[in-house]
Amino acid sequence: MPEITLETIVAPWTPEQIAALEEYQSGRSSWGNIFHPYTCGNHSHVSLIPTASGWHCSVPECDYAQTWAYDPLPVQGKMKLAIREMLDEGLMVGEPKTHERRFWTTRENAILKATYPTEGLQACVPLLPGRTAGSIYQHASLLDLLSPQEHRQRQGASRRQTWPTTPAIDKAIREGISKATRPRDVLKLAQSLNRPRWWVSNRAMKLGCKAPRFKQLPWTEAELDIVRNAPHLSPETLKRHLAHAGFERTCTAIVIKLKRLHADRQDPNHCTANALAGFMGVDPHTVTSWIAKGLLTAKYRGNKQIRPDDQQRDYHWIAYVDVRTFIVQYPAHIDIRKVDKFWFIDLLGGLAR
Repeated sequence: MPEITLETIVAPWTPEQIAALEEYQSGRSSWGNIFHPYTCGNHSHVSLIPTASGWHCSVPECDYAQTWAYDPLPVQGKMKLAIREMLDEGLMVGEPKTHERRFWTTRENAILKATYPTEGLQACVPLLPGRTAGSIYQHASLLDLLSPQEHRQRQGASRRQTWPTTPAIDKAIREGISKATRPRDVLKLAQSLNRPRWWVSNRAMKLGCKAPRFKQLPWTEAELDIVRNAPHLSPETLKRHLAHAGFERTCTAIVIKLKRLHADRQDPNHCTANALAGFMGVDPHTVTSWIAKGLLTAKYRGNKQIRPDDQQRDYHWIAYVDVRTFIVQYPAHIDIRKVDKFWFIDLLGGLAR
C-alpha cells in the first residue's frame, strides 16, 4: 500500500490544479473528501472558489483570500492506486481456499461487518486468510458495506453548494430583472453576481419580481424582404445580412420563417454535385470525375465540415451555365435515357433553376 501524504501548493495554480480543487469542493471527486472543504474565514458556511491567484469567497462584498491548499493531484492518484493495487495483485494472507464452492461463513461475515466500515479493505485482508482483496471487496458490496473512504465520498456527493444572499444581491436582482429584455441579460446579471442563472431566476421569483417575457417582436417588412430575396442562402448567412441591416434574429427563427413563407430554398443558378448526379441519372462519383478531369467547371461552396477521419470536406458548387456548356461540348458522356427530361428541357431552354 502506498503511503498517502498531503503536499501544500501555493498560488498561482495551474488549470489542472484548479479543476481538481473545484472537483474536491463540489464533493464529486472519485477519491472522496479527506478533510472538510475549504471555507471562508468570514463566512464559515460558504465554500471557497479556486482561481489562479488562490481561494476567493463567493460572496461578492467579501475580500477574504487564501493562497495555499493541499495538492489534490497526487492524493487523487495515490488513493485510487491504493485500492487498485490490492485488487489487481490479488492481495491475500494464508493459503487460498480449495473448496469447490467457497461459501462465506458466519464468522467471516461478522469480521467483515465489524472491520470493513471502520478500517477499510486493507485491515480486512489479514483478518480473513484465504480470501483475496478482490473477493473481500466484492462481498462487502453485496452486503452494502461502505469503507471509510467510500462513506466520505457518498457524503461529499450528497452535499450541495449553497448560495447565500445579501441585501445588495437582492437589490441588484430587482433592478436587473426589471430591465431584462433578452435571455442573455439574465445570464449577464447572474455572472456579475457570481451566481448560477437558475439561482437568480428562483431568487427573483421569491422576491416577487415580474418574470420577463422574451417573445421576439413580429417580423417587419424590411426583414421579410431580406429573407424573401435570398431564401437559398444558409441561415447563418441570412442572419449576418439581417444584422448588417440592423436586425437580430436567430438561425432557428429564420428557418421557421422560411418554412412558414413556403420559400423555395434551392439556388436558381447553382446546384451541388449530388443534385446534378440525380438530374443526370449517374453516380455522384461520376460527376466529381468530370470535375477532376476538367470537363465540368465547378468551385467549392465554402461550407467546410470535419469528417470522422479529421479531414475537411467541402461541397462542389456548379453553375447551370457551366452544365449547359458541358452538355454541348461533351454529349458522349451523357446517357439521355437516364436524364430527368423535364429538368433537361428547362436547362437547355435557359429555364433551369
